[in-house]
Amino acid sequence: MGLLQKLTDGEFKTPSEVHKNLHLKNSDANFIFFSDFLISNNIQRFASLEIVDSHYFITNSFNFDVQSIIESYSSLDFWNGLIKEDNKIYYYSIQKNNINPLLQFFSKSIKDSISSILIYRFSNKKLFLICFENEIDDYKKIQNEILKIEFSNNKKQLSKKINSNNLSYFSIDFLEFAQLIIKNESNSKLYSSVALTSAICNELSNRIFIYFSNEFTKLYKVSKSEIKIIMNNQIKDLSLLNFHLNQNLKDFYNNTEYNIKIKQIFNVKNEQSFFGNI
Repeated sequence: MGLLQKLTDGEFKTPSEVHKNLHLKNSDANFIFFSDFLISNNIQRFASLEIVDSHYFITNSFNFDVQSIIESYSSLDFWNGLIKEDNKIYYYSIQKNNINPLLQFFSKSIKDSISSILIYRFSNKKLFLICFENEIDDYKKIQNEILKIEFSNNKKQLSKKINSNNLSYFSIDFLEFAQLIIKNESNSKLYSSVALTSAICNELSNRIFIYFSNEFTKLYKVSKSEIKIIMNNQIKDLSLLNFHLNQNLKDFYNNTEYNIKIKQIFNVKNEQSFFGNI
């Protein structure tokens, strides 16, 4: 169930609840879309960490908040001491009593919801951090899919049974929102505002792809900070759509002064002119 369906039903759910009610729609022998990887494996939170300014830092994520992204700025020595071999999954959990060193990187609201974590480090030293609410017994499927993840998420999901007169066109740009957050978090220990801007935009983009995931919607990330959406529905109340979107983002950055706005685009000739050269 995506955000659009939630509005139709007149109900409100948290991001985790929305995520759990979705179903895998795209699959391929050679790759799996990032959002589909999360959905099919019931992954609560995910982060990709890369080396930035000689430290590890989250560059791409889902269901992380701003504070946890900032706190991910960590030393190479810590991760090198924890992960002895590349291309191998490591499992940490409350039950195994080995998860505590990792919890320092999460905000309190996220920390309390994590029971187990999978870590995978590639040969190029990129790290995947995969978090679950419960203990997990078998992660072979996840291990097999890790190397197939396609992060672009640009999925053609729109139903073939389309009434062209019933389409709505929207644009969401996160750049201004990200810049306001960075200005407010100016005392952050992370030196690179460029890296933090990118991380914020990627987190928000991934949430949008999850929230709007249904057969009536087509989404494309047309730039580092902007997503364009076509819905096979007429949206009568854009303010309601914006309200529910920002309610869903409160756990990301709970500051009522900062809101993301979905803009509706009118007089669109066709899909190609709307999305541009993708």
